[in-house]
Amino acid sequence: MDIKFGIEIIEVSSMNLENIEDFQDKIWDTISNHSYMGERVPESYLTINDEIQQMKQDFGMKKDQDENENENGKENEIPIIEFQEKLKLKGNFNMELIRRSLNLLTMWGECGYFGESNKLSDILIYELKFLTKQVMAQLFRPEYKIYFENGILENINLKEIWKNYSNELIEQIFELMEKFEVCFRLKEYKMKNQNGNEKMEDFFEEKSIIPNYLEMKTKEEIEEYFPNECPNWMIEKSRILKFEVIPQELISRILIKVQSISQEHLIWKNGIYFDEGVQLKCLLICSIELNQLEIKIRGINFEVIKDFIEKLTKLINESLQKYSNASYQQGLISIQTQNFVLIKDIKKYLNISIKNRTKEQIELLNRSCLFQSQYELGFFSFLFFSFLSFFYIKIENEINNK
Repeated sequence: MDIKFGIEIIEVSSMNLENIEDFQDKIWDTISNHSYMGERVPESYLTINDEIQQMKQDFGMKKDQDENENENGKENEIPIIEFQEKLKLKGNFNMELIRRSLNLLTMWGECGYFGESNKLSDILIYELKFLTKQVMAQLFRPEYKIYFENGILENINLKEIWKNYSNELIEQIFELMEKFEVCFRLKEYKMKNQNGNEKMEDFFEEKSIIPNYLEMKTKEEIEEYFPNECPNWMIEKSRILKFEVIPQELISRILIKVQSISQEHLIWKNGIYFDEGVQLKCLLICSIELNQLEIKIRGINFEVIKDFIEKLTKLINESLQKYSNASYQQGLISIQTQNFVLIKDIKKYLNISIKNRTKEQIELLNRSCLFQSQYELGFFSFLFFSFLSFFYIKIENEINNK
């Protein structure tokens, strides 16, 4: 379902409180339109909420105590638990009931829980302020930007950024930030152990990337590895995702999500490039100014290209689950008219006979990856037999040389 939310802008004054009442009315109108408003809440949900409130209170007291004792080397604790093991409830509470209640309490802003299908499904953050103020905000403080040279962080510097936590807790917190798609670790750092086998280095010897700190790339720099003109021995397919609004934070999340598809990639602040040789080359660029995300894929195998487009859009949709107000329309820019044409409208061209299709309709169908044209079928057959002939000649020459 493609649900859209209009974005209203209300100018308010902190000097004379002008328009504050209108702003409050708009907030209340938005809240009251939610389907769950006015519903009766089961008593079991309130019992679980009481337990969370008690945990918050205990954490606040413990935090104050730790701050006084830190000078003696005592480390701080974090308000994050695996709730299946550590949520202490008296009474008959099955897991399904607990998950339903945590979903509601998360909507209320009482805690942080991320649903059954999420990789954080066993994690409960019972004090959200900790996550925003003590963890995430620390990564983006101006004085710590010196640790992110060209967007790359040496993990050893996390000891300075999160200085109140032990090495073990720092690693746990960073793993949580990875799950929240704030950052990701570079995977090429390996070392040999005493037996000569490969193993991952110590966490603090690795490096990580936070896309928000990466630099932008110019068109000229991008064209060095993804030229404007597609080579004549490859085909190109593309998609454009048009958003009503696309914040930089969402771009960062999308890039972190899609970079996991392949290790053969180059990433920068608003884009990513995949290179898997002749099989596939992909360029994904986000534009805040145009509120769009453009995907261009080149290769020699139609099915490989089609599968990659589907993987990308699936991962992008997963990133959007955290942004209820963000939605997009998928389509292409017509080379003939420069108009944006929706994919659902391009699909309708398949019902028109080939001889009755316009030049624009043919061009959009060819770029959309909705079907494999006769030209492409012939193109791939030609490539297959060319490679086959090449290897046959090579083998024959090797035999003759022997």
